[in-house]
Amino acid sequence: MDFRVFQEVKSQLRGIRFASKQELTVAAKRIVSSFDADWYRDTFDKWISRHIKCIRVGGRIGYRHINFVPKRIVINDYRIR
Repeated sequence: MDFRVFQEVKSQLRGIRFASKQELTVAAKRIVSSFDADWYRDTFDKWISRHIKCIRVGGRIGYRHINFVPKRIVINDYRIR
């Protein structure tokens, strides 16, 4: 789920300067706490959908190859040349 949470926080904080790390932390926590249960449910559903698509194409999405092993997921990064 980091793929959506991080993007949302980053986009809302873009262009803002903070006087301290603590000020930044408070702002980020405020943004994350504003997400309601439906937002998280939608995020989780999209995450599951991405995994299903990945399985259907044999693990090849973008620059990653994902091997699905029972009870765990192994992700091997490789560069496209």
